[in-house]
Amino acid sequence: MEDRSQSAEHAPLDVADRKMLAEIKESVLGTSQQDFLVGRFRVLERLGGGSMGVVFVAFDDQLKRRVALKLLHRGVGGSDDQRKARMLREAQVLAQLAHPNVVQVHEAGEHEGQIFMAMELVEGQPLDELQRGHSDGDWKKLLELYVAAGRGLAAAHGKGVVHRDFKPHNVVVDTEGGVRVVDFGLARGPTTSQAEHTAELPVVVGGAIERPQLERLTATGIVPGTPAYMAPELFEGQVATPQSDQFAFCVALYEAVYGRRPFDGSRLQDMVAAAKRGEILPPPSERSVPRWIFKAVARGLAPSPADRYPNMEGLLAELTRDRGRGRRRVLIAVVAVVVAGVAWAAGAQASSSPVIEPVSQDQARAAAEELRKQGCGTRVVGMQARWSAAKERLASPSAAANEADELAAISSAGAERFFHRWEESCRADLESAGESCRARSELALEGALTGDRPLHEDAFHDLTYELELCLEEGTSACGSSPSGSPAALALEAARSAELTGDLDAAAEHAGRATALATGPGDRLTRLRAMLRQGAILESRGQTRASRALLETTLVHALICDADVLAVDVALKQAESEAFHSGDPERAELALQVATELLAKNPTDLPLRRARLLEKIAASRLHLERRCAEGLDLLAQALALRERAIIERAGQGLSTAVLERLAADAQLNIANTHLHSLMGYWEGCDGEGLDGSRVLEEYRQAR
Repeated sequence: MEDRSQSAEHAPLDVADRKMLAEIKESVLGTSQQDFLVGRFRVLERLGGGSMGVVFVAFDDQLKRRVALKLLHRGVGGSDDQRKARMLREAQVLAQLAHPNVVQVHEAGEHEGQIFMAMELVEGQPLDELQRGHSDGDWKKLLELYVAAGRGLAAAHGKGVVHRDFKPHNVVVDTEGGVRVVDFGLARGPTTSQAEHTAELPVVVGGAIERPQLERLTATGIVPGTPAYMAPELFEGQVATPQSDQFAFCVALYEAVYGRRPFDGSRLQDMVAAAKRGEILPPPSERSVPRWIFKAVARGLAPSPADRYPNMEGLLAELTRDRGRGRRRVLIAVVAVVVAGVAWAAGAQASSSPVIEPVSQDQARAAAEELRKQGCGTRVVGMQARWSAAKERLASPSAAANEADELAAISSAGAERFFHRWEESCRADLESAGESCRARSELALEGALTGDRPLHEDAFHDLTYELELCLEEGTSACGSSPSGSPAALALEAARSAELTGDLDAAAEHAGRATALATGPGDRLTRLRAMLRQGAILESRGQTRASRALLETTLVHALICDADVLAVDVALKQAESEAFHSGDPERAELALQVATELLAKNPTDLPLRRARLLEKIAASRLHLERRCAEGLDLLAQALALRERAIIERAGQGLSTAVLERLAADAQLNIANTHLHSLMGYWEGCDGEGLDGSRVLEEYRQAR
């Protein structure tokens, strides 16, 4: 890369400049454009740009998907090394934030001396544009969008990352209603100094800045950010913190629901002075927004960071707090009066119309369902708060510093996926089967957080996957113990111990659950406890004891007509026989049972069907060394998982968990290719495989 001090005529053109020049030539001279490639990404069209860089729509020819490709301008903000470090830092920040409310980064690198970053292409519009089209009665919808954005900020803060430029324009709402916080270009990680950022951006010329310009100007020379949303302490040169992001969030939310900013003044210095004095404009009288929103936002706008909420979770808890408890009592009273009124009317037909207007059963049911949905968010915020309080205590004490950071990042990303999917499931499915499933995962997590042992790195992924599997469950003739029964509590204690890797305690609790589940309604809980016991015994290397227990569990599950549970038992048997005992006949028998049960099941169970294909593939590979057939089965399993992602996305639901499972399936395929190349499988020596491509496939899957 040439030095920026060179004359303009000798300076190399940016990709953006060359793309624009080609478009002009095509328009004026009629010459055809050639493909512009940045790495493996084919540049299609310009999406937008700013002082730091330009964003294109591009196509990833390898993975066959459109992406947003951000390129940093040449000669902006210091030396080449500084520019590269800044862009790569932005990419690293975003790549760590595997959260449904944060834009996802796919790849970052350097092309012809220009830094690029390939990101998820979010089809939608910025929140500031969207909220301009809302009336003052749409505060509920706007609050829902901002709470989602706030969860993205909270996830960033959980990793020690401060956004530093939160504003409505940096929040995108996609066509399905999903919310993403974007543009972490000013983000400060835990090791980034304040001076490092301040030096990267130009200084605003002194003098008054008129109010209409505020959202478009970046005020630096003081601190990077957008002045209208900046916390007062930042104008004094203090380091940005989660509390300053919280302040910006509250300015934006106030503006969204009230149609104006919270501090008066046509000049920047007047607004800053009002913010420092805490002089918040009262809500406009014509806006029908509940008073509690103003109270919640006002605390987040406190002049002193210490007077704001301790964290974003605290603010979100206040914004989503269940204020329907009193309304529930009123609803119950209304229904009771309606019932009494109907009875009175039946016994006194000569009377005139009833005193109280009757409420239909459909209206009462709809009101009750809405109140229950509000409780979903409250429960999630409670779980998030308890996780935030416990995660430092549960950090792995034996891991090296760099490994500990990586494990913490994995756990935090998994936690956010779990909480989001839990609430999404709760809001979509309030039936007893779904609620029982969610209650089990909630109890297991609560138990794990009360101990002193660290959670294993995949604990949240396992919980979320079990939540998905649980939602595929069907009915059975066995019944199930109430969630608060001694047997059910002992079973969840076993799961809690497993989440921390304490298999001795897990085995003890699972055995106790089996012993306690003796009542007529406890049979399904007993079978679940036996399956858990069998899995724990296998993990501890007690193969024979595990085999005997799993065989007994399978028989009783079939007697109960608990077919889905029987599939889980059979799959666990097949896995145990393929990887531990090495008995192909027993493995094949278990796989046949699972295949027959899934074939006769009237509902589609994509997660379990994919697991079955993967277990059959494992048997073909490990027991029979039939790698071609094994690879074909793994490809079928991956196709099933990808189909499930498409179907879930079409319903407007999050797909993060399913995408993780698809990535696992891709890793299985890559791992098998690698072993084939190394000659690990008999009769499958990797003939026809390109070594460099296999290694690249494996690296990407990892």
